[in-house]
Amino acid sequence: MAAQQEQTRSFELRVSDATALYKAGKLSEAVSAFESLHKENGRSSDVQAWLGFLYLRTNRASAAVPLLESAALSRRYDLEVQNNLGNAYMATAQDDKALAIFDQIRKQDGTMFEPLYNSGVILLRQKDYKQATERLLTAVSLKPDDPFVRNNLGIAYENQGDLPKAAACFAKASELRPDNEVFARNAGLLYARLRKYSEAIPFLETSIRLNPSANQARVTLADAYSQTGDSASAIKQLEETTRREPNNAVAWFNLAVLLESAKDEPGAEAAYLNALKLDPSDLDTLNNYGLLQMRKGRWGDAQVTFTKLAGLNPSSIDAQQNLGACAAKAGDYPAAVTAWKKVIRAEPNRTGVRLDLANALWLANDYDGAFYHFKLVVAKNPKSPEAYNGIGLYWMQKEQFAQAEAAFRSAIDARKTFVPGYNNLAIILERMNQRPKAIKVLEEGLKIAPEDPLIRQTLTRMRNAG
Repeated sequence: MAAQQEQTRSFELRVSDATALYKAGKLSEAVSAFESLHKENGRSSDVQAWLGFLYLRTNRASAAVPLLESAALSRRYDLEVQNNLGNAYMATAQDDKALAIFDQIRKQDGTMFEPLYNSGVILLRQKDYKQATERLLTAVSLKPDDPFVRNNLGIAYENQGDLPKAAACFAKASELRPDNEVFARNAGLLYARLRKYSEAIPFLETSIRLNPSANQARVTLADAYSQTGDSASAIKQLEETTRREPNNAVAWFNLAVLLESAKDEPGAEAAYLNALKLDPSDLDTLNNYGLLQMRKGRWGDAQVTFTKLAGLNPSSIDAQQNLGACAAKAGDYPAAVTAWKKVIRAEPNRTGVRLDLANALWLANDYDGAFYHFKLVVAKNPKSPEAYNGIGLYWMQKEQFAQAEAAFRSAIDARKTFVPGYNNLAIILERMNQRPKAIKVLEEGLKIAPEDPLIRQTLTRMRNAG
């Protein structure tokens, strides 16, 4: 009996010695000691609990689970053992079992931080954001200076759509741990989503300082700089992003937009082309590049760009309108007609586009089609001198001089400064053998546009005709 007591005491002493090794920071030695004790007495709940805990600390959760399950059966009211078992279940992706244990601990002691925090993490993984918020709020009340619980609470709020609260949580987490890049990035990105760019900038700057390869944060920082009027800093960030990540089409596009606004058209064009190499079907890039080509007067190139854009996005009225404008400027009137007809079918009241369509039809020698649309423009806008002028040209081509005269006079009445109306009215009057009246009309037009070469040429010809 005495020998058995001595053996038991010796075992307990060795458990104490192994525990002391762990407390002294000798983790591997403690593991070895408890493994030996477990071989000697595998039924000891103390050894099971300690060895399970140490396996957790050394990333051997699968080995920890059976030990802690056994210890937990015999030590149902030992909350530390129960908590360790919950942690082991978490580490082995047995979330439901872990959550059940953490819930049981909460019923026994609602002031334990770790079960609250971990159950919140599990609920986040299960996308139960409402319950996760409740657990994490309680955890925050227990440890208000824990940055990780603040960050996870932010995730819960964000997924419920409460972005202001989420941003505040991320910001607090970053303030508590200013050396954590993820916390800073989360705060910066969310403040940017809220369009609070001044608040976003310092967090995004911190994120990039801690992790220079955080390109998402860098692109967002560039946008924040741009939104606050610091275009130079925005361009610098995007140039660095494209240097570090040359396959980032979004960065190239944003850089092109900023360079274009800074009047660096060659740089902008090069950036748009890089973006299109990476994503040839991006609608925004195609649109902006086409507009740049239009501004530079490269109508044929722009027509090619907008033809592709219109094919990718056939419902875009703007793409069709721009395609029509480019095609007309490039002299491809049939293509212009096709594009503008699509616009008119979609939006019949766009008289400006209808007028462009009528002019293109005229230049494509479809005079009747042009006449039809000129009349529709006048019906919608009786003050359109261009439409009256088109009607006058139609009647002139038909040699219906009286109708042509009336139309040209209506053009001038609609806008006294409409110079083509004077020239065309004078030509009609001349054909009607009323040259003196024609000369007076041209002289009136010359008062309005003294430098107009066509009126001067026509007036000189008529005066010389005697």
